[in-house]
Amino acid sequence: MTELILNTGEFVDNSDSVYDVILNRLDLRHENNGKSFKYDADEFRSALPLFKDTPLIFAKVHPQHVGQIPLEDALKEVDGRLIGTPQDVLVNTNGTLFRGRLSITDPEVNELVKDGKALLSTAFSAAPDENGVLRNIIPNHILVYPAEPGAPNPGDQAALFLNQNQEPLKNGDNMGDEPKNDKQLDLMRELVANQAAKDELQVKVTEQTETILNQKSDLEAKDRTITEKDGVITKKDELIANQKTEIESLNTRVTELSGIIEEAKTTAKKARRDKIFNQFLPGTQKAFETRKEDIYDDTKFEDLFAEMFQHQANVKTPPTEESGSEEINNQGNDKKEEVDAQYAWDLGEIRL
Repeated sequence: MTELILNTGEFVDNSDSVYDVILNRLDLRHENNGKSFKYDADEFRSALPLFKDTPLIFAKVHPQHVGQIPLEDALKEVDGRLIGTPQDVLVNTNGTLFRGRLSITDPEVNELVKDGKALLSTAFSAAPDENGVLRNIIPNHILVYPAEPGAPNPGDQAALFLNQNQEPLKNGDNMGDEPKNDKQLDLMRELVANQAAKDELQVKVTEQTETILNQKSDLEAKDRTITEKDGVITKKDELIANQKTEIESLNTRVTELSGIIEEAKTTAKKARRDKIFNQFLPGTQKAFETRKEDIYDDTKFEDLFAEMFQHQANVKTPPTEESGSEEINNQGNDKKEEVDAQYAWDLGEIRL
């Protein structure tokens, strides 16, 4: 089954109207529509030519019908517009980052980006294999959208965005009723910085090793003394050992931060579901108190909330604080009223 993946990235540099961007982290698992997926660097490398022709769109939400109806009509559905083109997409040497450049020709969007008020999200189709690894990636569009208070998040609700040249908006400022999580934003910023530093150190190790080996060859060609040769080799070993230690330290920190972020995501999800539970009438809460732990189970919480909606819809009169009970409206009618409810799990809301 092909999945439509809406993923977030972050702006890391801007100059004039061409911006360097990180479109995706490829070394972490990603959540989308309640499912967990893993990315494969080679799959993204195979799709690179297709990403260069992907529509670059500005809107407040992802358009849902790009590629299914004329692009102009798909943009009208979300009041969106084309704002430029993607350039120079690539996967880094270690296969951890999907990067690129965006050329933006829209003056309004350029101002938002330069002011740190624009966020980035990619959309593509892919087929997960039996291990949850996405295969056969087909780009759909790249979305730039404003970071406005209360605006919906087109990508993964648990993902974070940052613009390294400007002060980013706080997490709660652009995620509606989601709990604030400034610590998680800071951790993600440090995580990306550590990953970049690790990549740079790896390149330096390779370059310095080549340089030192060339120096060793020169020494042998010029028949210098054994002492001089040993000195060069010792220096090489020291440099490599020191930089290897730094890389190991950064790897440890990256792993630690990833675990902290996952824990923060789980805590935020529990807070949203507690909020939904507490919006029901006291009598309904009391009736389902023994099953409250089911709201934290991804396989049970939707069924539980549906039962609570139905229970609450059949109440003849609201419960009082003193009784904590509800009177079922079944007089003269054996049919239970069906409830028409909308669920907004990611925002922690229920709507009757």
